Parts: sequence; structure tokens; C-alpha cells
Amino acid sequence: LAAVAAAGTLVATAPLRLSCAPATLHTALNFQWSQPSAVYGHRFKLSQKLPQGLRYCADFISEAEERELDQLLSTGPWLRHIKSRAQQFFGLVYYQTTQQLPALQPSELSAQNEARSMEDLPEWLMQRVLATGAFPREGEINQVAANEYLDRAGISSHVEEPTAFGRNLGTLSMLSPVQMTLTPAEEDLHGRDGLDHGNWVKILLEPRSFLLLQGRRVS
Repeated sequence: LAAVAAAGTLVATAPLRLSCAPATLHTALNFQWSQPSAVYGHRFKLSQKLPQGLRYCADFISEAEERELDQLLSTGPWLRHIKSRAQQFFGLVYYQTTQQLPALQPSELSAQNEARSMEDLPEWLMQRVLATGAFPREGEINQVAANEYLDRAGISSHVEEPTAFGRNLGTLSMLSPVQMTLTPAEEDLHGRDGLDHGNWVKILLEPRSFLLLQGRRVS
């Protein structure tokens, strides 16, 4: 998800991987922001309220469009430098700000790690993301990262670095539901004395849904 101005991510899970030919798709789809299913921790400061700058659309793409994107990803190379998931990049290649994986650092990127062109993505997808108004100009979207979580594995708590990712981050979920836990960045991620600190909100990301995070980041 590394980007200078803005970034997006496609989330897929391996158990429900589909394979089919691309379908004829509409370039435009009317979408509406909706209220996601959420569970709040007992200490969450915004009790029963979602963080400011979070927007959610339950049906951002159709089932046919989901199949087309899945087929597109099946034709590209997956990087497997991280145990919990496979990754595929369009535009800029992600690099870890912790620098724990040399293979994902800009200085170590080889021909086999090069990202696919942003032009490989369907035109309708970029048009629809731009229609959200989060990215005023198409050039602001300089990376799309596809993450395939393997064997129901998740991703550990982390903070998206604003200087690397920009102020706008979009996530399109595909094939299987995903639960995302958001925590204020200043909260100790390990809890108090090993116990759940309760200062979190868990959001259900349904298949074909789009989550937009803008402004101040949470972890």
C-alpha cells in the first residue's frame, strides 16, 4: 500500500478463488454510502460512532465485475515475501517502512518484483473510485495493491504512515467477508497487562464493498 499521494487496495481470500472469463460490464454503477456492521469496544471514545473520515459502500462493484477483477489477478505474479498473504501491485511497489523485508525495499526491487501497469486495471474501476470524490485527480492514485490472505490469516496491528500513503486510502473487499479492527493510533496495541484495552471498533467488510479512510489515521 505504499504511495506518495494516495493508495488503494484490493483484498481477496484464497479459499473462494474463482476463475472465469471477463464479462461485459457497465462503466458506471450508482452507489450509495451506507452504514457498515460494526462492534465497539467498551472504551472506544467515539462510542457507537464511526471515526470521522470513514465511509463505506456495501455494493461498490457487481458480482460480474468481481469476477473480472479476480480473473485479472489470476493472470499476474503474486509476491510471497510475507507469510500471511500474497501481494500483487499496480503502479508503485509497496515497501515496508519498518524495512524488515529487504526484498520489498525500493533499493532491492528487481525485474521480478516490478509492478503491473495501472493501465492493466479496468477503466471502469478507476472511474468509479474517482466518482467517490476522494481523489480529485486520477494522477493522485499512484498505486493499487492486491492482498490475498491465505488460510484465513489476517494482518497484525499497524499504522499506515501518512507521509507514505497520503491522506486517502481505499479498500475494495472481494470474495469473502473481512473484519477490520480500527484503534486510535496513540493506544498501546498490546493492551494493558496483556488484556484487551477495549478502545477499538471492528467493522465488517462485505464482499464487493468499498471502505474509504480519509484524514487523520487510526491503526
